[in-house]
Amino acid sequence: MSATAYEHGPFFICASTVATWGQELVPHYTGKIIDSASIQPNSQKFQWNIVKLMGVVVGCAVFTGTKASMFTLGMARLNKRIQTQLFHLLLRQGVGFFDTTKTGTITSWYAEGEGLMSGIL
Repeated sequence: MSATAYEHGPFFICASTVATWGQELVPHYTGKIIDSASIQPNSQKFQWNIVKLMGVVVGCAVFTGTKASMFTLGMARLNKRIQTQLFHLLLRQGVGFFDTTKTGTITSWYAEGEGLMSGIL
């Protein structure tokens, strides 16, 4: 693994934390909106709580999307590394292996193994 393999780790943790906080704050601000609309009617507090809720929802959406895209990027990198290792193992086989095994069978094994590994991960 290269030194750059972990460079996005802290950002991923921060994005996950902010997204989680945002998901926790949505019910809080929803309750504040209900309070300012019905229990203690105050139009200024009502509008300000709606603005805060919108900010939390937008921030939560951005950081949740960032977290998901970073997870997808990590999975793609892992999938590529597995494919490369599988291909190198195939190239290390002796010549006799290629004489006795049909090309279609090798291609099928390679495609099936890669698909299986991607599905498991």
